[in-house]
Amino acid sequence: MKTSISEREGAHSGPVSGRRAGKFTLVELLVVISIIAIIAALLMPALGKAREAARKAFCLSHLKDMAVSSLMYADNNKEYFLPGHRYNSGEAKDFWWSILTQIVYPKVIEKSYGIPMDSYYKTFQCPSEKIPTGGDPSFQYTHYGVNVKFTHYNAPVRKLSTAFKPSSGVVYMDSNIRTSYAVTDENAASERHGTGRANTSYLDGHCDFRILGRDPARDEKLKEGYRSPCLNGIGTCATNCN
Repeated sequence: MKTSISEREGAHSGPVSGRRAGKFTLVELLVVISIIAIIAALLMPALGKAREAARKAFCLSHLKDMAVSSLMYADNNKEYFLPGHRYNSGEAKDFWWSILTQIVYPKVIEKSYGIPMDSYYKTFQCPSEKIPTGGDPSFQYTHYGVNVKFTHYNAPVRKLSTAFKPSSGVVYMDSNIRTSYAVTDENAASERHGTGRANTSYLDGHCDFRILGRDPARDEKLKEGYRSPCLNGIGTCATNCN
C-alpha cells in the first residue's frame, strides 16, 4: 500500500517545542545585552588608552616633520638654524611656525600674515590638545613651542655646528603657550600626553617622549630663570631638563 505525503511528513515530526526554533526569549535577550555591556565596560579603558597612544603618535609625527623641515632650512642656509622670530618685524611670516610652513607647503601660505591654510595648519596642532587654535583665549597658531634659545627677542641666529651634542639639544616640544612667543615662566612644556613627559624633537632630527625635569609651575625658585624647554646642546640650560 502506498504511503501518502502527509503520512510520511507526520512520521518524521517530533513533539512541538514551546517556542519556534531560532527565536530568543526576552530574558535571554536581556542576558546577552548585559554581557555585551559588561564586556564593553571592561574594554573602554583599554580603547581609551589605544586612542591616546594613536594621538600621541600623530603628535610625535608632527614634531618629526617640524624637525626635518628645520634641518632642510639649515641645509639651504649655510647651516644656520631658522630663527624663532624677528622682534618688531611686523609680519607673522617671520615666526618659526610660518617659516616651517613655507618650507613644507610653499604654495599655501596667506601672503598677508603667513598663517598656514586650514588643512595644512593641522601639522602645528596636537590631536590630544582640547583647547583649539585661533586666537585668545585659545592657542593663537600652534600647540607646540620652540626652545627659547631660538625665540627670545632678537635671539642670535645659530649654526648647527655650534651644538656640541645635537642629539640632546631640544628644539620643539609640546607647549602650554597660547601665543607665538616663548618667553617667561608661563610657557612651560605641556604634559598633555602623560604626567612628567612631553613629545620632543631635537637638533639632530630625532624625536622622543621626553621625561621632563623640575616643573617651574610647582617650584617658585625656578620661575625667574625659566625660559621654556631648555636647549642642552647649545648654550646654558635654564632649568634641570635632564
